[in-house]
Amino acid sequence: PDAVEVAVEADLFKHGLPRLIGIIDLVQQKQIIDYKTSSTTPNSEKVAHANEIQTSSYAILYRHNTGKQESGIQLHHLVKLKNPKVVITKLPSMSQQQQTRLFRQLEAYLDGLQRNHYVPSPGMHCSSCEFQNECRLWH
Repeated sequence: PDAVEVAVEADLFKHGLPRLIGIIDLVQQKQIIDYKTSSTTPNSEKVAHANEIQTSSYAILYRHNTGKQESGIQLHHLVKLKNPKVVITKLPSMSQQQQTRLFRQLEAYLDGLQRNHYVPSPGMHCSSCEFQNECRLWH
């Protein structure tokens, strides 16, 4: 492995955005690898769509910290079935369109926060969020 559970940051100021911070599970031969768990066998198209913000963020972080482009992204799903299995979804490196989409999403989120147009969206992702108390106070 080139990196295992490495904390990384990218200063996106030149794009009018704040710092992006994350932890990449694994990098091996320029491939970004993220581990997931699932109770059902994942559909590769749905997985690619549902995880695009995360995978694009990882690509930005990788590129910013290495000066290189990732050769691809892999999502390794540990599927908890009667007979457990691992399903690997291989994705290409982040496209320019995906980067633009990520930056536009970040701009929209920032704009909403700056205008106090924040609307909580509770879900499983809340388990690791440091702003749970603020969400509960929102009305």
